[in-house]
Amino acid sequence: AAAETGGGGGGSSADTGPEGGGGKSVAADRKKSSQVQDDPSNQVTDPARIESLVASCSVVCGLHPDGATEPAVDYAISQGKPFAVVPCCVFWRYSVELQELGVRSYDQFLDYLQAKLPKGQIVREAMPFDGRNTVLWWPGAGRGVGSGGGGGLVAAAEEAAAT
Repeated sequence: AAAETGGGGGGSSADTGPEGGGGKSVAADRKKSSQVQDDPSNQVTDPARIESLVASCSVVCGLHPDGATEPAVDYAISQGKPFAVVPCCVFWRYSVELQELGVRSYDQFLDYLQAKLPKGQIVREAMPFDGRNTVLWWPGAGRGVGSGGGGGLVAAAEEAAAT
């Protein structure tokens, strides 16, 4: 299972409608997605249930997680769980710590997140797609980066799945 941090952010121009190549199927998908999200039976609101679900996750993932990026990384590290996040935005206006440290740019934010563990433990890699495509990942406590002979994120995921 994976804990997902969902961002409220947008997508690429390819999924924004007819002018972006999306057409009616994208609009239909968005309507269906909105209906699923708005259905109270699909929402977990009990704090104890939420805590249980998150605690049972084997990996923490965030693709464009907006302001949830740092909490996702902090949670994963505190629990020794592997994580992979593709940060999008720097929410420095909402963080006293980021303001005090002068973290304003995307690269500064990536550096800040990587500094949460000793140098080299949180890996920064470019993913093969357009836009914000930098993934920060950590294989979790007790798993060294590259312990499976290198190969990056995919190799680490395969190694974690095999154990």
